[in-house]
Amino acid sequence: MDYTRLRYLFEQYESDKASEAELNELFVLIGKESEKEALLAYFEKSMQEAVPDAFADVEKWRPVIERIVAPPPETPALRRINRWWRYAAAAVIIILGGIAVFYIPADKKAVPAVADSKVSDPRDVAAPATTNAYVTLADGRRIMLDSISNGQLLQQGNSQLIKLADGKIAYEGTGGEVVYNTLSNPRGSKVVNLVLADGSTVWLNAASSITYPTAFVGGERVVEITGEAYFEVANKKGKMPFMVKKGDMQVRVLGTHFNVNAYDNESNIKVTLLEGSVQVGSANIKRPEILRPGQQAEVYPDEKLRVIDKVDTSRTMAWKNGYFDFNNADLPVMMRQLERWYDISVTYKGQIPRIVFKGQMDRNVRLADVIRFLTAFGINTNLEGRTLTVSGS
Repeated sequence: MDYTRLRYLFEQYESDKASEAELNELFVLIGKESEKEALLAYFEKSMQEAVPDAFADVEKWRPVIERIVAPPPETPALRRINRWWRYAAAAVIIILGGIAVFYIPADKKAVPAVADSKVSDPRDVAAPATTNAYVTLADGRRIMLDSISNGQLLQQGNSQLIKLADGKIAYEGTGGEVVYNTLSNPRGSKVVNLVLADGSTVWLNAASSITYPTAFVGGERVVEITGEAYFEVANKKGKMPFMVKKGDMQVRVLGTHFNVNAYDNESNIKVTLLEGSVQVGSANIKRPEILRPGQQAEVYPDEKLRVIDKVDTSRTMAWKNGYFDFNNADLPVMMRQLERWYDISVTYKGQIPRIVFKGQMDRNVRLADVIRFLTAFGINTNLEGRTLTVSGS
């Protein structure tokens, strides 16, 4: 650690002159120390060794450190990020193992900085390192993707299933007999990539599946999904529109890039358009909506449809790009994402903490890092095997 630089950053913080970049740098440097006394001792020893004259009296910096690592009596609502640095609960962003997330208490009350959380399984739970995806063939056989050698061919009707060098699977061949395959990507599996027979590319998130014909014939191209998938659809120049179905919901396109989040345990289905044009509707929606790039359609179980303008598509695509996006996510929403990625079960004991998260988290971190992050913000957890119990008040 550059202690001279740390001294400068503390002085900027204390005088309220620190820029947002300097504040961020300060929290990165000290963010791994969550206990006030441990930080003070570490700070005193390290600073006196590095710049003894300037830091002979560590007591000068005790109030500064206390403001950084200790929650205030009341935490005001956050309206501007530059004010959060001074007032947010726990008053620190934890940069730990790829995590860059903070949270707002929903009831605006301070949350204890120390929680009784533990990981009882010494093996921990690692982020998925491989894909456990498999293809269910038309005859019912199940083929694990990691069991197929690169370039190996499996005949399906008039098409052939190929595994490419980058791990992607693809279909070659057109026309003739139409048979259906299903690509399933279970919980605890990396994102998997599929090229359909028409050249369209699909990415599947964990706990997701897609059922598709091995060759497209007739007047349209129809696939069905569960979970979450991102599509880059090959344009057929007005011929054979592409259709994605989830129950009664359907997305109709010619050639475009879009994401569909349709997990069964979420409150609605979200269709987000990145490029091109899509029509979103269902059998019971009288007026389907045509989306423009940057818009998102939310389809609810009661068949209501709502269109949101100017969504941040980078947040929608975080899962494909290797991140969790927790912006405006409450604890249950966050936990459902962790369940799918780490292949764990989450249970709750007592009242669920009412908090709202902000920020993103690298998907490659181990579950123990996530638990340490939750602990720093006063959330009690206990991991036994693959069951994570979250305790409320």
